[in-house]
Amino acid sequence: MTRPAPSIGPARIALRFAGLHQDIVLPGRGGLADALHRTLHGWAAQRRPATTRQTTPLAVVTEGRNGRFNLTSSHLDDPFEDLPRASTVCALIADLAEAFCAARPGRTGLHCGAVRLGDGPLMLLTGAARAGKSTLVARLALEPDAQVFCDDILPVEPDGTALALGAPPRLRLPLPPRLQAHAPQIGLADADYGYLETATLAPHGTTARPGALVALQRRPGPARLHHLPADRALWLLLGQSITGHPDAASAFARARALSEGLPALTLAYEDLDEAVALLRHAFAADATEPEPALPDPAPHPARPPHPARQLRRSPGTAIRRHGDGLFLWQIGGTRLWHLNPLARAIWLLLEAPQTPAMLTATLAPLFPEADPQQVGADIGAFLGTALEEGLLA
Repeated sequence: MTRPAPSIGPARIALRFAGLHQDIVLPGRGGLADALHRTLHGWAAQRRPATTRQTTPLAVVTEGRNGRFNLTSSHLDDPFEDLPRASTVCALIADLAEAFCAARPGRTGLHCGAVRLGDGPLMLLTGAARAGKSTLVARLALEPDAQVFCDDILPVEPDGTALALGAPPRLRLPLPPRLQAHAPQIGLADADYGYLETATLAPHGTTARPGALVALQRRPGPARLHHLPADRALWLLLGQSITGHPDAASAFARARALSEGLPALTLAYEDLDEAVALLRHAFAADATEPEPALPDPAPHPARPPHPARQLRRSPGTAIRRHGDGLFLWQIGGTRLWHLNPLARAIWLLLEAPQTPAMLTATLAPLFPEADPQQVGADIGAFLGTALEEGLLA
């Protein structure tokens, strides 16, 4: 779908960040450009007055009411409105990261954290929802010899070199007690999210070869390292790519090239300090042998909502486009939810409040070869998951 170029309007400034082919257009007042500049470490941008003759912008921000902002993005189906400053910066950084990953043919964007401790390898940290990736990256960032590449999106060049964007870890507020104990410094923030201020953030353009893959699992008990089989490591990397590929074969080849020879472990943990201590020595020459591989986590299907319950989209949730795929994304979040055709139709209908019964009555006739009860069950499963993840209210 082609979306019209957003209107620029008067008194705007255009920022062209290094390595990108499009501008972001911001209000000339309100301090948004300065807030973005202070949040990003080392990512240079050319600043000039915005004009209506420039190429289609990557994103356009306009002033809202009471110091808030409205944002239109080429990656979003619908604009965000009435955003506080920190959430606006968050949405802009998401656009910049995605555009940077797509700016060079063969460059891959991985949804992961990436941290190096001392002379150790660059560790790629990833896992399922609520595995604690951002919190663990923030805790690692407090180590004096850490070098933090990202907590969300990592560009990987065609030759396998990873590159830091200069975006700091972003944390949900209030901080969990296990992180509060370390008194981290929070910079730009609003009521829900804040950016970590740390001297260990790698500036934009810092490069390193990925040296290890760590799958995160939150489990009670002492922190433990387990072997991660090569096939599961490959599958994990395949699922973390945010950039499109010409076909499945090329996506598989890219993930296999990245995972080949990469040490891979599962970190099962509850305590952050224990996790950091394990990771510090996990890949040393004298590291102890990891425990056997863990079984795949058992799925826990979400409970479908009552058929008569009124549901609506949660504020700050929108569709993002990554390659040919459509994903749900929340401002401040670090996770994407892929939409299949049924989920896409459900989300479009939820532009107005709906009940599960109303959605089933509307959508079941569109699948004449399917059992209506199964369509209703599939709708209920999606709605239950969306409620559990905070995408619906």
